[in-house]
Amino acid sequence: MKLKNGILVFSLFLALIATNLLSREVELQFHEVKEFYDPDFNKLHNAGFDKIIVRSFLNNGKYGGLLFENDSFRIAYPGFSKIIKKNRKRKFRLWGWLITRNYDWLGNNDLYDTGFIKGEKQWIRKLNLFDPDARELVIGVFRSIVKLGVDGILIQDDLSIKSDEGFSLIGMKTFSDSSGVPAKEKLMMDSGSPYNLKWIKIKKKIINEFLAEIVRECKSVNPDIKIGVNVFYEASIQKRNSNEWHSQDLTGISGSGVDLIYLMMYHRQMKRELKLGSNKIKKLFSEGIENAYKIAGDRLVVKLETYDWNKSEIIPLKEMVEFIDLIPAKIKRICFTPVKNSGMKYLKGLRKAAEN
Repeated sequence: MKLKNGILVFSLFLALIATNLLSREVELQFHEVKEFYDPDFNKLHNAGFDKIIVRSFLNNGKYGGLLFENDSFRIAYPGFSKIIKKNRKRKFRLWGWLITRNYDWLGNNDLYDTGFIKGEKQWIRKLNLFDPDARELVIGVFRSIVKLGVDGILIQDDLSIKSDEGFSLIGMKTFSDSSGVPAKEKLMMDSGSPYNLKWIKIKKKIINEFLAEIVRECKSVNPDIKIGVNVFYEASIQKRNSNEWHSQDLTGISGSGVDLIYLMMYHRQMKRELKLGSNKIKKLFSEGIENAYKIAGDRLVVKLETYDWNKSEIIPLKEMVEFIDLIPAKIKRICFTPVKNSGMKYLKGLRKAAEN
């Protein structure tokens, strides 16, 4: 009898482990912004979803702004705050999707960056991360959203400094002080040159240090808050391009203290940009996930896009499932974006495929 009981207990233990190994979190990210935007929490919850990521900003030129109360920037309308109030019954783990640089509604502002485009310096509508005043304002925004009671924050992919950005007076001085050589824009943009490699290193450093500061400041307000960051697919399959084009480096990002790393493996975008056939894209898709997992481990979230912005169409469920099936079981989190008039049947189909 004792032997049978022991076998039963052991079997239950193995079953529990197997269930845990197979379990996978499925997340939804909302892109739509309407003044009275209001996701149907009941339908989503009944469909088995318990984590949603909702836009908390509006980029729309002079009409843009944040969608929640804060002390740093204009409020376009308090749409995100309304969603937080609606979620007070805690049906969902509610995350805010938030920008770091693309505050394009500020008008003529000294906090904006300078680009070097087509051989000329041009003012660009992105905050200058080399400017401590700009960084301080952004930190204030993050502290404000944490105080609203969100469960987490997903940092937009604008936490990057592209190859033709960063050429403000402060950025140029930072280069000179750090490298010991004069700042010369054309040399700094000369791909693979000593100047260029030094410049890339400096930009990656400012990105990773700022990300670490965001994480620290948010957790000083609420130690339980979770922070995730969007990362371009190049970071896992084209490291050199990722460094040069975006100043994104998976190893540096992983060392910032961030809780989750959202790798944007958007297969149609990859196919279009890399000009590869379906079979090669699938191979690259799998390789990219494996490469990222080696660095991020269980903090990796594979992010899939359900809408083709070029063709203005929802990607068919069958096509989505083909790529979901390529994600190995060890990947514990998948995020689908955007939720865009796709219907509950479609969302349930995504969830079922992701959990199998």
